[in-house]
Amino acid sequence: MRKIDVWPLLSAEMQAVVRKSERLAAANPPPSDNGHPLPRMRAAYNEANVYWNAAPLEIEGVEDFAFDCGPATRNLRLYHPAPGEPRPWLVYLHGGGYVLGNLDTHDCIMRHLCKASGWGVLGLDYSLAPEARFPQQIEEVTGLIRRLDQASAGRDRDPSLIALAGDSAGAHLCVSTCLEMKAQGLSQPAVQLLFYGAYGLDDSVSQRLYGGALDGLTAAELAFYRSAYCRASQRRDPRYDVLNADLAGLPPSYLVTLTLDPLDDDSRALAQALTLAGVPNHLRREGAVLHGFLKHLRELQTARDVLDEAASILADLAQGVPPTWVNSMEKAKIQAEA
Repeated sequence: MRKIDVWPLLSAEMQAVVRKSERLAAANPPPSDNGHPLPRMRAAYNEANVYWNAAPLEIEGVEDFAFDCGPATRNLRLYHPAPGEPRPWLVYLHGGGYVLGNLDTHDCIMRHLCKASGWGVLGLDYSLAPEARFPQQIEEVTGLIRRLDQASAGRDRDPSLIALAGDSAGAHLCVSTCLEMKAQGLSQPAVQLLFYGAYGLDDSVSQRLYGGALDGLTAAELAFYRSAYCRASQRRDPRYDVLNADLAGLPPSYLVTLTLDPLDDDSRALAQALTLAGVPNHLRREGAVLHGFLKHLRELQTARDVLDEAASILADLAQGVPPTWVNSMEKAKIQAEA
């Protein structure tokens, strides 16, 4: 199949974001790689996201601290909307193909979720591949959740609710973590918010039709991210190939995917697999934007709309109100059993 030219299919706002990103990249080229391309890739990725995080929402309390997550001590960042008042916490895992990104590159997303939901948002700067490889990242997230009471000491956390969220590679790590928590007999989060994740497909129609220079997800780039994160011999592990895992008992899941994203089929397959496993889920499918669009919420209304809907799920849960799609699925299950 030939790749589709997605440029004419993008919204005017998304086209403007792409042009702005290209101008910023041209004005701030990364240093020479000296034969080692990964430092250059990381420098370019970090620099590309400076502008998009340069007008942050004000949050009452923002704290950076280090914490022993088990396999490694990692940096955390807590966004608290009302210091002094216990709030439920959302653990957020950033995207970047497992090899890129940090707390700064996704600062705007975490701030928006905190402000719009009223939850505390805890960002984890997990170890990057290939220096650390599968399943260390999953072990770090699980270790953090196991020790969350210690991490939250004196930081105004309501321990009755916890949720997980992530974009791209971070979304994959959310599902993998829930599977690891299930294997360890740990209580599941109240919900997981999954934004345009990769869930184990090595090939698909969407991967053949989409992905290129505009979103940085060519076939070669996808293969690089996979190989950096997980060895070929480990790719049937259900914590990597989550579509072949036993998903029963996982938390209600809100999934966002994009019609022009090479990972679109991953999210659609996961939604179907969750439904077959009896897990309530809702799939929101956006058109006219590119993979990674949430980081551009400063100038992209679609990104703000998606994050607001995700935040409304958290706000309702804090009031004891589950999403309507959870209630409707449970009602359908009861009727089917009757």
